[in-house]
Amino acid sequence: MKIFLSHKAEQDQGSAERVKEALERLEPRGKSKISVFVSTSDIAAADNWPRKIRQELKAADLLLLLYTDPNFDWAWCMFEAGLYEDLDNDPAEDNPITFLYHKRATPPSQLRENQGVRATEEGIERFLGWLVEQASGGGKLTPARKLRIATATATIVGEFPDSDRFYVTYTLSLDLRDCDATNGIPLDAQVRGTGSTMAVLGKQGAEGMTWGELTDRYRPADRPHASWLDQLDKAFLQAVDRQPCRMIRETITSHEGALILHPVLHLVDRVNGEPVQAEVAFIAEVAPADVGGPIFRMVRALERNDSELIKPFLQLTDGTPLLSDRATPELIRRRLELIGSDVGQAEVFADDRLRLFDEQSGEVGRLCRSWGATANRLERSSEAKRPNRATLARQLDEMRKINNELAKLVANRYAELVNRRE
Repeated sequence: MKIFLSHKAEQDQGSAERVKEALERLEPRGKSKISVFVSTSDIAAADNWPRKIRQELKAADLLLLLYTDPNFDWAWCMFEAGLYEDLDNDPAEDNPITFLYHKRATPPSQLRENQGVRATEEGIERFLGWLVEQASGGGKLTPARKLRIATATATIVGEFPDSDRFYVTYTLSLDLRDCDATNGIPLDAQVRGTGSTMAVLGKQGAEGMTWGELTDRYRPADRPHASWLDQLDKAFLQAVDRQPCRMIRETITSHEGALILHPVLHLVDRVNGEPVQAEVAFIAEVAPADVGGPIFRMVRALERNDSELIKPFLQLTDGTPLLSDRATPELIRRRLELIGSDVGQAEVFADDRLRLFDEQSGEVGRLCRSWGATANRLERSSEAKRPNRATLARQLDEMRKINNELAKLVANRYAELVNRRE
């Protein structure tokens, strides 16, 4: 069955391509009896545009119009519909015109004698069932076929949103259809993201990318997953089972290292119990320089040092400090740079901060100096031509002890100041 998909070229090209894909995937790959023509993507630059349009209209069994917004100028699409009728493809057959329109919109008056389908789940599912029946010659709606219809329905209904959607976070949509999601987010899941999202993850302008390709830079060579990806997979599996999801505790850095991003599993869509789509958001974390109050900035910096440097890269085995499997000198150096940059910008450990600690200012000052000196030694060790993992582990353990001791003093002082305000 050949379908000519008429649409607004500029405004709805993306929608038309997604609807085309959804319709052609109503049957398994390689077995689909439905082919969809979209002028904006299926006409080569060297083709004669008017002649190609006439050829495709002549060959079509159905003209399907995406009538997304009544406020657009639909003159060209109405011309295509009129030309389709005038060509009279096969006088012995009825070659219908169907249009999909928003559930809250008025159908186009020019096509009032043609069949319209409201873009609701019920309306689209009924239309797709009819389409599959026509294409397959009345084949039975098997469970697998019903699943594909339900998946396509969700895609098409999504092209007729109730309101304009604007993502206030860096967000990715993952197409999970035809993927094995048994162990987490499939590496072969197709990714759709805004330009800003792809840029911040270092993949600006990338098309047709998979989840595995997108996250490759976050996967250490000696380990298939970074810790945040493990946590994201666990949250995903919990969401698939409709269980409360655990928070992803680790943060990642943007492509240029300018942003600290906190991954969040935003949603998981299921059809008949199987995940078909997921959304992952990356929320920019507030750096110490952007948080009010000098002592609070100290609390925040010490917590970042613990959660982003010490815990991921240090493990104690029978009291002996060792680097974790995922720790590399390059990763340690990079984390030190990022944390150190924020600490420096916020002047977290500046001398004038010590007066806020009254009688404990001497002890806090000593620990701050030790913290800085240990960070410098750790940075030099990570930059060595042949970094010694035992030395790095020992210095990280020193940092852990200083960080913990200093964090207790700073947190207690912050609590005292908060209580005074009350």
